Amino acid sequence: MRLSRSSLHLIVLLAFCQSLQVQAQGPADQAPPSIGQYFRATFGTLQGSTLQGGTGQDGAAQDQEAVVTLEGGEVVNALVASGSPAYRPGQAVIVWKSAGQYVVQDALRTPALAWLLGLLIVLAGGLGRWKGLRAVIGAGVSLAVLALLIVPRLAAGGDVLPTALLGTVGILCVTIYFVHGVGRKTTAALIGTVVTASLGFGLAGLAARVMGFTGTVSEGGYVASTLFGLNPLGVYLVGILIGTVGALNDVTVTQAAVVQALAHENPQHGTRDLYRRAMTVGFDHIGSLINVLVLLYAAGSLPLLLLLDRDPTPLWVKLSGEGFASEVTSILISTACLLLAVPLTTYIAAQFFRGGKHAPSGHLH
Repeated sequence: MRLSRSSLHLIVLLAFCQSLQVQAQGPADQAPPSIGQYFRATFGTLQGSTLQGGTGQDGAAQDQEAVVTLEGGEVVNALVASGSPAYRPGQAVIVWKSAGQYVVQDALRTPALAWLLGLLIVLAGGLGRWKGLRAVIGAGVSLAVLALLIVPRLAAGGDVLPTALLGTVGILCVTIYFVHGVGRKTTAALIGTVVTASLGFGLAGLAARVMGFTGTVSEGGYVASTLFGLNPLGVYLVGILIGTVGALNDVTVTQAAVVQALAHENPQHGTRDLYRRAMTVGFDHIGSLINVLVLLYAAGSLPLLLLLDRDPTPLWVKLSGEGFASEVTSILISTACLLLAVPLTTYIAAQFFRGGKHAPSGHLH
């Protein structure tokens, strides 16, 4: 029965994605302009002659020619630009053809990515069994909806905040049930996630207004503003929302599962006992996940931190800059949401399972 319900929720998700896709398409949609042709190819050997880039007397790297074999078997000469990776004979590469000129654009990495994805699926299926496979499928569907439906709709001029909120909440509602099954545990986790993420989104908007963020200091915000006419501040807030939901999904499901296990072990536990016992696990969860969140955000902001280290500007001025302050704000809001989600979800789950409520028949008294 759980499998059929999960399949039903997957169908609902697909219908939801289709509705977003219809909204994303407009009557004025046009095919993109031609950008040349791309070919899969096998790299051969570099030729000795240099084609451009100066005489080379100053020791600077120069463009060269290489012999490559296209996927159809045709052997052609292709330009290898200076500064390109060091290709090896037999390596799969991407070749671009424009105006009769072939250029080795980059290495072909999709086969290696496919192997890594296959390894992940094998590990998920072997260690997590069907639930592990459902988790991989749910993550894939979420990324597909984000990349293929929500992002194109935003790029087509859709409203940033309604689109992101609808997409995030819709994906969360369906995938959490698909991965973890339909029941009180997942409902408690969903409520805790949605309530906490909504509060965090509101707090992020308030903080951005108080500190005067524009959202244009990041590369993504600049592109969103100049190329697509989007509100860069809205894009920044949506990024916080999506990142926070991803972290909350883990902690809320875990806490609800802990409460459910305690209630099934002893149906006599009331709300207070369930909450107190489950929070012993919750405190450990909080401590570990806060560290994970900080390190993840710090890793993503590493180029910014390097620039700040080399910047001779006084420290107090650098701390007040939007680039640094916006990153710190993201960390603080996500962490605050995490702190709130653990006790909130634990309490909701304790209400659902108190006194052996909704326990399996073998544990009822």
